[in-house]
Formats: sequence, C-alpha cells, structure tokens
Amino acid sequence: MNKPAYLANLSPLALAVGAALSLPLSLHAEESADDASVERIQVTASRRLTTTDEIPYNISVLDANKMGEQGINNLADLGYAIPGLTVIDTGPRNDKPMIMRGLTVDELSSNDGGGNGGTVSVYVNDTPLLVDLNLIDIDHVEVLRGPQGTLYGAGSLGGTLRYILKKPQIGEADGYVGGKLYQVKEASNPSGELYGAANLPLGSDDFALRVAASYKKDSGFVDYPDIIKGPKKDVDDEESFNGRVALRYSPSDNFDATLTHLVQSQNVGGRTAVNPAFTGDKYSNGLRYEEPLNRDVDLTSLELNWDLDFATLSSSTSHTKLTEKGQRDQTDLLITSIWPGYADYPVFSAYTHEDVDNKAFTQELRLASNDDGGKVLWLVGGYYSHENNHDRSIEYTPGYPQFIGLDRPDNIEYYEDNKEKATETALFGELTYRLTDAWDATFGARAFHLKQNQTSCLDFPLYYERPGTGIEPDCSLGEGKNSDVIYKFSTFYHFTSDVNVYALYSQGFRRGGSNGVPAGGQVSFTDAEKQYSPDTVDNYELGWHSNWLGGSLSFQGDLYYIDWKDIQVAGKTAEGSIPITVNGGKARSQGLELESVYAPVRGLLLTAGYSYTDSRLAEDAPSLDGKDGDRVPGVPRHEGNVSATLIQDYGSVEGRYTLSLYAKSSVHTRVNNNPGTRNADDQKLPGFAIVNASASFSLDDWMLRLYANNLFNRYAYVGARGARDYGEQGQFYFINRPLTVGAELQYRF
Repeated sequence: MNKPAYLANLSPLALAVGAALSLPLSLHAEESADDASVERIQVTASRRLTTTDEIPYNISVLDANKMGEQGINNLADLGYAIPGLTVIDTGPRNDKPMIMRGLTVDELSSNDGGGNGGTVSVYVNDTPLLVDLNLIDIDHVEVLRGPQGTLYGAGSLGGTLRYILKKPQIGEADGYVGGKLYQVKEASNPSGELYGAANLPLGSDDFALRVAASYKKDSGFVDYPDIIKGPKKDVDDEESFNGRVALRYSPSDNFDATLTHLVQSQNVGGRTAVNPAFTGDKYSNGLRYEEPLNRDVDLTSLELNWDLDFATLSSSTSHTKLTEKGQRDQTDLLITSIWPGYADYPVFSAYTHEDVDNKAFTQELRLASNDDGGKVLWLVGGYYSHENNHDRSIEYTPGYPQFIGLDRPDNIEYYEDNKEKATETALFGELTYRLTDAWDATFGARAFHLKQNQTSCLDFPLYYERPGTGIEPDCSLGEGKNSDVIYKFSTFYHFTSDVNVYALYSQGFRRGGSNGVPAGGQVSFTDAEKQYSPDTVDNYELGWHSNWLGGSLSFQGDLYYIDWKDIQVAGKTAEGSIPITVNGGKARSQGLELESVYAPVRGLLLTAGYSYTDSRLAEDAPSLDGKDGDRVPGVPRHEGNVSATLIQDYGSVEGRYTLSLYAKSSVHTRVNNNPGTRNADDQKLPGFAIVNASASFSLDDWMLRLYANNLFNRYAYVGARGARDYGEQGQFYFINRPLTVGAELQYRF
C-alpha cells in the first residue's frame, strides 16, 4: 500500500521520534544549559498572572527565545510551530485565514471580501486587532484553544491568539540591534531585514521608555508573465516597516501604567499565487494586472494596573486604525461568473481599486481578587467597543464602454461603497471556588449587547448605459441587534503538584448583522441576503497538564467535542455576485490535541506536537452547496511537528543547533466533497512536510545565526481559487515559500 503524500516526505528518524513521543509540539519551555528541566512560564491568559499548568484549558506559549531560535517572524511561522493552529499561508498580500479546532466552512479561495471576521480572535496585549503582526520585540505569544467568549468576547469561537509585547523595564538600560540577509531559491535578488530595540530609564526610578523598530525588504518569487503592460518577475515583493514606542510609569509596587503606540506599514506587489496549468511554470500565474496592496496599522493603547490589596483593578483603553489601498484583476470573474458577453470584446479586461478605512475604540475594566489562599477567587469586568468601518470598491473595464458605443471615459463598470458602525457592550465575570486543597470549580458568564448599522451603496453604470462620469448609486440602511448570555464551567483537580486534570464546558459566539444591500432598484436581493444571524458554539473538553521525571518532561493534552450552530459563511448574492455573509446550518468538530517538551540530558531539548481534527457539516447547507457529513475545507485531519535543539559549549562560544519538522495531511478547498456528491470545483490539496534547520553561535554580546527554511525545497499548494468563478486563466493556487537560506547577526548592549 502506498504511503500518504505527507508521510512520504517524513524521514524514518522523524517518524520514529513522533511515534515514540506521540505528543504535539509544546512551546512553553526553555532549555537550560545548567540542568535538564522544563521551565513553567507565567501567562495572563486567564486575566490573572499564573502558570500554564494552572489554566483549565489547552494553552500553548511561545517565548521570545524560542521565536528567535526558530526564526518565527509572522503568523504563517506560528502556524508551522504550533500544532492545532492552522494558518493558510496566502503570502503577505492576503489575509491569512486562521483555524482552530476545525471551525471553518469558508472556501480556500482568494480571501478578497465577503468574509465574516474568522473564528479566531487576535489580541495585542489586551486590544483586539486582527492583523498579521511582524513579530519584533515580543515577550511571548499565547495560543488559547477553544472558545474564549466569556473573557475575550466576540469572534473567539475556535480560540484566541495573543501577542504580548515586551514592556519597558524600570531602572534598566539595554537593547539590541540586528540584521538578516537571506535568499529565496526562486527569487532573482536577495532579501534583508534590519531591526532593533532599546530600553531607556528616564532620569528616575518611576519611568522607563522602550522603542523597537524593523525594516524588511523581501524580493518576492512569483512571476506575472501575462500582465497586459508586459511581463514582470518576482511581483509578490514586500517592503514593510514596524515601529513601537512604549512609556511606562510605575511609582510603586501597587500601580503601573504603560502607554504604547505601534505602527506597521506594508507595501506588497502582488499575490503569492500560481497557475502552472495555464502558464506552464510552477512559479507564475496568468493574471493580467498586478495586484498591489498597501496596508497601514496604527494602535495606541493605555494599560493601567492598580493593586488595591483585596483586588487588582485593570484598565485597557485603545484606539486602532487599519487602512488599505489595493488593486485586483477581475477579468476572468466578470467573463466567467457575471456575464459571458463581456468576452465579445476581444481584448476585454477588468480590474478593481479597493480602499479600506477601519477605526475602533475599545475600553475594558476588570477587577480581579488577589489570591490570599482563601476559598474564593473572583473576577468581574465590563467591555465597550465602537467600530467605524468603511470600504469602497470601484471596478474598471478599459475600452469596453467604447466597444459597445457608450461614452463612458472613466470605464467604471461597478461601484460599491459600504459604511458600518458596530457597538458592543458586555459585562463578564468568573468565580472560582476551592472545594478542597486539590479540587476547585469555576463558573463564568458574559452578557453582551451588539448593535450594527450599515449603509451600502451600489451602482452599475454600464448596465444602465449611463454616459459621462457620474455615479448614481442605490443606497440602503441595514440594522442588526443581538443580545445574549454565554456561559463557561470548569472543574480542576490536582492529583499532585505536577499532575492535574480538568473538565470544561464553554460557549462562544460571533455577532450577526446586516449586509446592507439595497432593497431594490438596480439589483434585486432576497430577504435572506439582507442580514445574517449570530453563530454560536458549545465546547465540551477533557484535558490534563503534567510534569514528569523530576520536571524534565512536560506533557499536556485534551479531547474535545464542539457543536456549531447557524454558521456564518462568505457568500454572494444571486444577482451581481456581490460578497455578503450568510448563515449556513450546523457543523460539529471533535479531536485530540497533545503537546510535550522533554529535556533528557543537559543541553538537549526535544519537543513534539500533534492534533487530530474531524470537523464536518452536521446538516445540509444549501448556501454552500454542502451536504451533511462533508468535511470542512482547509482543515487537515492530522497536523504535527517535532523539533530538537542541541546546546554545545566551545569555551567562550555557545552553539545552538535546531532541527524542526512540520507535517500536515491533505485538505479540501470547499465543502461538498463526499464521494458521489463531490462538487467539481472542490480540490483535494495533498499533505506535505517542511523541514527547517538553524545553527546559532553566541560570543559575549554577539550572536550569529545561520538558517535554512524549507530545507528540502518542498513545493506545496496551501490554498486555491477554482475555475468555477474565475475560469482557466484566473484560477490559481497559493503556495508555500521555497528553500530560503540566510544569516542573522545580532548585537546586544
């Protein structure tokens, strides 16, 4: 019998290690050259400082040392390093879909609109911000698996990802600067990055300032040979800047305040997507227009913590802004899905300009009892957020108006302008009661009210044969309101100080709303297309945390079962193929998640990780053309990784050698994939394995790191846009990055 494709790429040694450990990659450890032990890292995931072993759900933590050691710089890298966090690496231009515990039904497509915010919430410290953050000067990353709706609110159906930034340190003066130079195998030119951070005391024992910045220029590696203005190479290049300034004031042990301003700017040339069937080359696509995107993120936050002896009062206030300006090739969509008559124009082409301007203000207050060893721990809080979102899309068909005899010099075929205001208020709390010294129980709840107003304006000037350059859109107002209470209950039992188990029931939700489509006029819409309902999950989980062999072996895991109702999915209107959000029935997901870290001897650290996910529709979903029992798209049944780090002393030089492997099984690109009913547009993307290797050498304040990512140059499809909507030339596959070799030099001061 032939091996599955993803297993065929695993070495016998890697398979042996994975089989022997039977555990998934754990990231909450740091090796020590002085002893063979696994460190227990403190986190604030529960809104109270504690260790990962004391949290009654599955959590992974990746600290700054591990991120630097493995060269983890962005969200895609995290997806390779953390089992169960599935990240569809669509390159720097596109939003990268994140999936935990199989909670997705959206097609693995181009991610260009009509989405619903995903099922994984992302926080920068305590601020919700869905962005692919360049990971510089990060203290650690927390991955909270399962719904976190009682503490983290809407959007956390499958889990929550938290970026915890390094805080200014009072009374310390230090920092670092560094640079990377690397070559991607298929790129014409080398790429590089410069970065640095500094911690500065400000003339007293009360204030400290921390600054951090990075600049990256990546050459790209995907060619666009069919661009109308002439072929171009390495179009998916990226130039980005990330900067942060943080001021901390801590006049006493009882009060602490940190003001942070973060900016990130990205200029990306095009998609990391290919169409070998059309171009004959596996690193090029058939698009007629470049698809650049400029994205800017701006975050300002103020975090306060005040110890009141009996409890700690915490406040998080933030303002975020996201702006995007982009262009997309729409030629094949219009010909294939909108109106085949466009092809009567021999040189027909179309492109879209898009602008996004989103702003959000959030305020959260929490009062958490201090742990005095008593029977009861409690936490209460309030949350408020207000969003102003604005996006505009203008589609052009050069030369086509003249072809049909219409005097329309601006060539505008389609105009869309959407404005949304969304407000959320919530009260939440948790109460923990210690039944015995070894056994406790926690009850949590969140009551929330959501309100959304949306105005949507559409115009089709060519359809109405309107000459000139005027736009006369039809506009309508949509409203949506949701109020509910969700709950969480967990019980936690300590067999010993090193072994504990937990049982958990938790709920999660994602807000509903209005699609804001016009009620009549140029396009007719059904009532079901005008609004969508909230979707919710019920999560049932059994898990454990444990440490063995005198602390040299850490092992945690869980079993879970999830019911998902009224699923929100990306859809399109029957007329005009306008992106909207719709409800798509029920699904269920069940699985196993395991993690382990083992330090068998001084200077050697082994980690391993594995997740099994079985996620399927639980009833027919007509809006998706899905059938009861269909596997959800994008989710591998099997996903895992193993790594080994060896530390060697050479006198005054310390060497660290790391070898890691990530593997996943096959995925489907859409539902309706059961044998006998499978949709022709569904594609089964084979599984694959990626091997990374690095060696770093430290001498006093200097560090040199040499690395090779995708060591064996594995070529794999990670997502796809099918021919159903975009035709033979417009379809494409997202691919992983080829072999990348590089060097990093860092100096600490």
